[in-house]
Amino acid sequence: MIAKAKQDSFRNFLASVVKNNTIDSFYRIVKNNLAVSGELHQIEKQTGELTRTFKETLSLILEYHFPKVDTDILMRQQNLNYNLNWTFPLVTKSEIGQVVQDFSPDKVQGPDRLTLGIIKEIYNLIMSGLFLFSILLLRRAVFLDVWKQAKVILIPKEVKTLSDPSAYRPICLLSIWGKILDEIISQRLIYELETNSKLSNNQFGFRRGHSTIMALEQILNYIQTSKLAKKITIAIRSL
Repeated sequence: MIAKAKQDSFRNFLASVVKNNTIDSFYRIVKNNLAVSGELHQIEKQTGELTRTFKETLSLILEYHFPKVDTDILMRQQNLNYNLNWTFPLVTKSEIGQVVQDFSPDKVQGPDRLTLGIIKEIYNLIMSGLFLFSILLLRRAVFLDVWKQAKVILIPKEVKTLSDPSAYRPICLLSIWGKILDEIISQRLIYELETNSKLSNNQFGFRRGHSTIMALEQILNYIQTSKLAKKITIAIRSL
């Protein structure tokens, strides 16, 4: 009886922290758009030939969406002289906890297969270690390579020819651990840029309190003011 109670308790725990339908939704989309779920159509190369193997097809699609980075750029990044003198306030336990709490519960597991639900359940046990580890990484300007690796899911587009690599929309699933540190870094960058007025007042994208609706209102106000002043208004669109 005790053994069965333990098994039932563990099953209930897993059911409470794992969102079963999150990844299933991706596979349903793939299944509805491909003849056989999990298979890829042959991709046409620049030479006009078609790929012959699954590995060749997958490599061609990934290289199309994720072009290889110039090795010179990587070398320059590695040779940067980082200023490790800490100027921002140190990360706090409450800040990390708030980041974890604010994450959407629908975040999908990355390559390490850890879900946000599991991390939230064990957070009180790992809080001190995660806190010290985050401080160490930020002080040394290190973002672990394993957190830069993504699990890629290819979603076929309905209106595209599946022999074209652009017919697939890649969804990249990253580690939750990396997302936590990434969010902490993002918050510090935003704080630095906003509090020191390092962003143009004309930048509206990806800024709190600067929506695209406000940008449109500013353009309309400018046009109306120009018309009242009997001036000619010219708009230049850049792509």
